Amino acid sequence: GLYAACVPAFVYAFLGQSRQLAVGPVAMVSLIVEAGLRGTLTKEECPQSFAPGVDIQEQAEMCPEAYARLAFTTAATIGVFMIVGCFLKAGFLVSFLGHPVTNGFTSGAAIIIGLSQLKYILGYNIPKSQIIFETLYNICSQLGETNYMTVILGIIWLLYLWGNKYFAG
Repeated sequence: GLYAACVPAFVYAFLGQSRQLAVGPVAMVSLIVEAGLRGTLTKEECPQSFAPGVDIQEQAEMCPEAYARLAFTTAATIGVFMIVGCFLKAGFLVSFLGHPVTNGFTSGAAIIIGLSQLKYILGYNIPKSQIIFETLYNICSQLGETNYMTVILGIIWLLYLWGNKYFAG
């Protein structure tokens, strides 16, 4: 947690070339890793997730050590790819990604992240899903469980943030 946020920033301060680049665990990277690792633990690595009636999607909560090991292996593999790519001067490949592709990915990630945060404003648990329609269905089907005090406080804080932005500009 804390080291994942601090160490890359210190390393980049000495080796990096851009002062504006965001380094560290960011929401989009977390989404990609979570989507890639979901359901990948085997029965030997996480036997309780294969019990009858258990959703295999929740392996991270059932077997946190095995899931963390898998995430670390993924991060180390990507790090090796990045180092090899640096030596091969493969940075030019990014120019082949079109601007609409990058914008679409960023917009989709923003929608998924925003919908995942609604549980804190509405005051009830919303099951995680990478499919937006499932998330919207889960939100709408449980609206009766809304904690109105949480909604009021959430709206007040959102108005406070927007007000600060408006008056600061």
